[in-house]
Amino acid sequence: MSARKDINKRKGMHISTLEDLRELDSRMALADILGYSPRGLNSIVYYPKYSKYSKFTVPKKNGSLRTIYAPNNKLKRLQEILGELLVMSYDESLEIEVKK
Repeated sequence: MSARKDINKRKGMHISTLEDLRELDSRMALADILGYSPRGLNSIVYYPKYSKYSKFTVPKKNGSLRTIYAPNNKLKRLQEILGELLVMSYDESLEIEVKK
C-alpha cells in the first residue's frame, strides 16, 4: 500500500493536509495524523539509536568500503509516511498558489 493511501486510510477521510499540519499542537495530535498511537510513535522515535539502524558496508568502485546505516522497518515506514505527507502538503500549497 502506498504511503498516500495509508495516510488517507488511517485518517478515515481526506481533510486538508496543510490545515491538519498547521493545527498540530502536541505529539498526540502528530501521532494521530500519522496513524500511530502516541506510545507507538514514541517507541519508534525515542528508541535507542543503535536499534533503529542496521550498519553494514558495501565496496566502492575504488575498492574502499562505504558504511551504510539503514533504518529498521518501523522507522523506514514512519519516514515514508512523513515524506508522503510532506509531498501532499507541498502539492496542496502549489494548488492554493495557482488559485490565487
